[in-house]
Amino acid sequence: MSSQQVLERLKKERQFQIEYNNAEFTFELPDLTYILQNISGEKSITTFQLALQQIRDWKRVNERFFFEDGSEEELPFDIDLFEYFMKDHPDFSISVLEKIQELCVAKVSRRSEIKKHSTNI
Repeated sequence: MSSQQVLERLKKERQFQIEYNNAEFTFELPDLTYILQNISGEKSITTFQLALQQIRDWKRVNERFFFEDGSEEELPFDIDLFEYFMKDHPDFSISVLEKIQELCVAKVSRRSEIKKHSTNI
């Protein structure tokens, strides 16, 4: 496996999906350093900004997702359209933050368990 393939696999392992109104949104977990900087207050970011920075893709988003009379043809991912959508759906950005927190806590816990059971002296 090349280093590029390893990098792609690492990125894919950080991805998670959130379902919202029959659509699926793919996000990537921020790195733990970034999270720790936010917790410590070194950086400050809103839930809206976090969701906007970590979005990677969507599925099953069409005009009907936005308008009752819209077509069902799937739209390609568009960051500007996602940002506009987020401004009207603050509940969604909160869901993203909660999922990121949950996954980061699980990741840190797994690493702590691995370290605790490590035979390194």
